[in-house]
Amino acid sequence: MRFHVVQPYGVRVGEWTLISDHSSPREAFSAIDALSARMVRTGAPSNAVEFIVVDETGARVERPGAQ
Repeated sequence: MRFHVVQPYGVRVGEWTLISDHSSPREAFSAIDALSARMVRTGAPSNAVEFIVVDETGARVERPGAQ
């Protein structure tokens, strides 16, 4: 199964821009962390853009280990 980092832009499920594609949820969340760190280094707030992880069916995936 593939996991995608996406940036939502609409109100309906599936309205998003694909940012990256990964083979595990951990890799996808690591990519989000790297994007957030890069944003902070360039002066943007780390929460300026919403990124989420979805599986190949489009279902949202929660961060492993998150409560």
